[in-house]
Amino acid sequence: MNQQPFFSIIVPCYNVEKYLSYAIDSVLNQPFSDWELILINDGSTDDTKNIIESYTHKDARIKAIHKFNEGVSIARNTGLDIAIGKWILFLDSDDWFEKNAFTNLEILIEQYHDADIIGFNHFYNSEKREWKRKSIIPNRIIRTGNEIKYFKLDTLFPYYDKRINGVSVGAIRGAWGKVFKRELIKDNHIQFETNIKIGEDAIFCLDTFNAAKKIVLCNEYLIHYRVFQESTMNKYNATILHINEQSLNGYYRRIKNFLILGDKDYKICFCGMAAECLFRSFRLYLLHPNCTLSFSEKKSIIRKMLQTELYQIAFDCDLSYLPKGKREMVYCAKHEMLNMLFAFAYVSCVIVDFLRK
Repeated sequence: MNQQPFFSIIVPCYNVEKYLSYAIDSVLNQPFSDWELILINDGSTDDTKNIIESYTHKDARIKAIHKFNEGVSIARNTGLDIAIGKWILFLDSDDWFEKNAFTNLEILIEQYHDADIIGFNHFYNSEKREWKRKSIIPNRIIRTGNEIKYFKLDTLFPYYDKRINGVSVGAIRGAWGKVFKRELIKDNHIQFETNIKIGEDAIFCLDTFNAAKKIVLCNEYLIHYRVFQESTMNKYNATILHINEQSLNGYYRRIKNFLILGDKDYKICFCGMAAECLFRSFRLYLLHPNCTLSFSEKKSIIRKMLQTELYQIAFDCDLSYLPKGKREMVYCAKHEMLNMLFAFAYVSCVIVDFLRK
């Protein structure tokens, strides 16, 4: 192995004894061998630590860090601090790479040698089936300079690019679906925001997109993303309003200047992001079966939330670009038609739950 490996793969691990070996083996079984694997045990209480230690004894390319639990963002930042590879990959500890993923990535990196970030496609895997994420159209999307704006817009509001340019990128918020030039991250002092619980990947991507001079998205399916029916994104969460506020504020700080200048695209996409936060507030809290608040109390909470500066800024835009469902919700929110807002939110929750079955 070269003194500086070609890839550094960073894997935060927390109580993943059931899946971790599969993730690690997907790296070990790559025909391409010039890599280092950094496993960060984030205070696991199951057998994760022992699994990690057993692998470090098998292969010198595997590095282990054991620390107390501080969350995925700090774990990833810990990995970034010690990574020495030319290129950085992130892998969630319950996901895995396709067999020839690294070989294909090396070919793409050679082909687009001046790219700072190369994104790739993925499979979804549930307990019952596997399916491909929608194809990127066209098969290669190369953007430089000011055109990178459209990748940032899709990070805020998936498929906005398709609406205005006919380019189908979709959701590109995950840090794990890309390979990043390490110099880009180090030279620009980019890290994951540690106080954000939802959207930390997307905000990290926004920061790297802001720093990048060239980004390439490819349609190769190189990673498997495991889908859980009962993920944290589907569970009752009485703190979701505060979490949403942190996320929305994180996005706002990065695009504030564009909003002040009246950039139509950023205004629409920030509105779309705020609409997501609004819907999450209903689905995970106010309309969740575990919520014991009265309807009057729920309306009071929503009214107070909608009067905050961030939502006032977000909803001051052209709503016609929002998808059906969100458009009606935001219209009702904007005009404080709260009974109708709850009705639209309820129907949307029912539809989402039905589609997840």
